[in-house]
Amino acid sequence: MNIRKLSPMSAVLASFGLIGSVALADHHEAGNEEFDLTGITCWEVLTLEEEEAAYALLLLYGYSAGQSGQSAQTGRMIENAIAASGEICGGNPDMPALETFGPSEK
Repeated sequence: MNIRKLSPMSAVLASFGLIGSVALADHHEAGNEEFDLTGITCWEVLTLEEEEAAYALLLLYGYSAGQSGQSAQTGRMIENAIAASGEICGGNPDMPALETFGPSEK
């Protein structure tokens, strides 16, 4: 999967369920199974379909930004953070994906 090809728009569309569906929860009861964002590894994200990876990375980025109090966002900030996350994940498949999002930059 080429993380750099993900545009903020495809990530946003995926987050609203307009394209793809995230495969992070149990398929038997999709949407009803609880999962821990901190336990999602880079490998799990990188092996998802492109649209599902976009959703997962946007979800993780939003969580990280919210935790750090960064409520103001731009498309470029999101795109840069997702691209950087993909680069970090590519070399660290066992790393928790959430840890790839450092402080948000403008």
